[in-house]
Amino acid sequence: MKRRKRKLTYLLLVPLALVVLLQGLLPFSILLVSRAKETMEHGAVDNDSNLVENRRVVLENAMTDQWSEVRYESAFLNIELKAFLEEHQADISGFLGDKEMQRAYTQRVFEKMLNYLRGDDTCGVFLILGNDGELTAAQEYVGFFLRDSDPVTKTNTNSDLLFERGDQSLAREAGIALDSSWFPYFSFLGSGVREADDFFYTPYQLAQQNVDADMEDLGYWSMPFVLEDHELDNHQMITYSIPLCFDGEIYGILGTEVSTSYISNNYLPVRDLDRNQNAGYAIAVEQGDETYLSLSGKGALFDTIRRESMQYSLKSTENEDLFLVENTTIGTQNIYCVMSKLNLYSGKVPYENTNWVLCGFVTEESIYGLGNQLYRSILTTIVVCALVGVAVMFAVVRYISAPVYRLMESVRGGLKGLQGFQPSHILEIDELHEVVKNLTESEISTEKQLREEKERYRIALESSNDVFFTYRHKEQTLEIVNSKEHDGIWPVAEFWEKVFVPQLSAEDQELIKKLVWSKKQDIHVQIHLLNQGKPDGLWIEINGKMMMDQQTGNWTMVGYSRNIHKAKMRELEQEKRQKMDPVTGFYRLKQGKNALVKARRQEPQGVLILMDICAFSTIVQNYGLTFGDVILNEIAELAAKDCRSICQNRQVLIRAGADEFLMWLPNTGAEECRQMLFHLQMEFSSIIRQNALELKFCAGMASAFDETTEELICRVQAALREAVYRNCEAVQWEKRQMPEMAGKPFSEVVSQDYISRMGLASLILNLFDRSVSLTAALDLAS
Repeated sequence: MKRRKRKLTYLLLVPLALVVLLQGLLPFSILLVSRAKETMEHGAVDNDSNLVENRRVVLENAMTDQWSEVRYESAFLNIELKAFLEEHQADISGFLGDKEMQRAYTQRVFEKMLNYLRGDDTCGVFLILGNDGELTAAQEYVGFFLRDSDPVTKTNTNSDLLFERGDQSLAREAGIALDSSWFPYFSFLGSGVREADDFFYTPYQLAQQNVDADMEDLGYWSMPFVLEDHELDNHQMITYSIPLCFDGEIYGILGTEVSTSYISNNYLPVRDLDRNQNAGYAIAVEQGDETYLSLSGKGALFDTIRRESMQYSLKSTENEDLFLVENTTIGTQNIYCVMSKLNLYSGKVPYENTNWVLCGFVTEESIYGLGNQLYRSILTTIVVCALVGVAVMFAVVRYISAPVYRLMESVRGGLKGLQGFQPSHILEIDELHEVVKNLTESEISTEKQLREEKERYRIALESSNDVFFTYRHKEQTLEIVNSKEHDGIWPVAEFWEKVFVPQLSAEDQELIKKLVWSKKQDIHVQIHLLNQGKPDGLWIEINGKMMMDQQTGNWTMVGYSRNIHKAKMRELEQEKRQKMDPVTGFYRLKQGKNALVKARRQEPQGVLILMDICAFSTIVQNYGLTFGDVILNEIAELAAKDCRSICQNRQVLIRAGADEFLMWLPNTGAEECRQMLFHLQMEFSSIIRQNALELKFCAGMASAFDETTEELICRVQAALREAVYRNCEAVQWEKRQMPEMAGKPFSEVVSQDYISRMGLASLILNLFDRSVSLTAALDLAS
């Protein structure tokens, strides 16, 4: 893909802008690493937690030390009850069953409880006497309930008090007004029927089940309720109730009440959490699973949560003192909570809803706002400074790059444009202009010379038969010039599959690959092309030179291929003459030994035969050297044919001496070789009539095992010597009877190398020239 070019302005402006941004972001990163925002958030949470904790201590002290002091009045009630029963000569059982006696007792203690209410800051005090009826049934109970509408302000009269329940005569004597919901008795529906009655039934029943317990430990704080759920009463309150016990009998409940509005107005100052009062307090009871039930509260956030439900759930955050109020928001902000537990019960009592807590509600802005504002201020400052810096840099870059663009336009105008360039008075740009102008003038001169050289190259190319190529490694292309069939630019893979693979042997293919990947600077190789319409194919020579780009590491090979077939064939023919005996076509002794060693590496098992023509030197003396060479040629052809029949051209045939032949037959048995020699003897002896000239040979055989080639030759020489000695056609070394004889050198080869090039007439004249037997010469010539 072509890379998009970028302008100089951007190349200068972008890095400078990044530097400006980096200078701004570096202090911001330090701020992030220092965790200043988290520290501020923890500080805000700790501050709110301390406020809630202080408020919790104040409220807890009021509930446990002030509003529950009525428990100390139980001793007075018990003393008065004892005196009352003695005066009436009654017991506690009779007292519980007689309502008139109970009313009399309430008149006796009423003034004391009225004085207690005047001196305390609770909103009311009550006394409820039990009876001998079933607690599960609806009943009326004797007692009284006094309420102070303004506990903070105390008067000498009882004008600020209201009489909620009790005998009307008590209110008249004390000058207390009756409330609109007044009734002379407490009317309860039975245990577990109405939640508003739990303030009486819950501690009363528990006390009956634990008579021996200290009644002060059974004090009970009720959930908010309206007395008897009366429709004319809207005074919601919480109460503290303590059972009354005399002689092991529970005879009533004594307690105080505090209105929820009084608690909210006097003990839950929302301004402490937020000056704008965008906060809230709540007294709640933990229900389990991080769910809480609101009892009383104050503030905008408390009202928001209560509108959703009286119950709310809290979710833990990263700060262990801060909780998220789930599924509740004020506008777009989440509501968070800090919480402190109210310890209202001294020990474990089997009451429900004993886990009272004080919750302080704050907005997301109050916790995270200051840190976020700090981050926003810093980021805004960074962005503004970056924009100002970019604007200044843009003006500077434009001022600097304007001469560069003028230089670029002058370069586009060629030599004329360069000559018309006005100096910019900037050293680097003016020097660059001079360099470009000089290079352009030099390029024009060089281009003219290259055109002349190109024309000379084209003429030379047209008169040459060589094929020129350029291999570009990076592009993997091969450009061919001056080829009748393959001119053009080829992908290397396609040229390899279509040209090289069909025409090159596997060895030549590997040779070319190794040369290319070796990255040698100079390449020289000769390869043999097949399927060129000639039986011998076509030999070509490839010469090339590799050029490396030092900057990119890419390399290119330039070279040519030349037809060297005729020279190569002459070279191969010369090599063959040096390697092969021209009379027999067998290996010469030295080259034959090397071929034998190589063949035994691949097939070590086989039979080596050494054959010697009998009385050959006599034949040469009587008939001439040419006659002897023809005899050697004839037996060589017969031997080669018979060896091929059993070895399928895997044999190695060597002319070891003047009339001696070594024949290696791999993977062949001795008996099979013996039969072959017998057949060869029959054919050899039939070349010339025996009455004219008897032709025969002796042979030694040796089966190859693990010995060296030289040892094997010595063994077969010993076998031949024994065959000559015994006048046998063939002797196998393993079955010889004579002691081993040391090998001797083979006889010197003396032949006319040009016999294969002699014409028939010349050959016949030479045969008859020295022959002592015309019959033998005629048989050999035929």
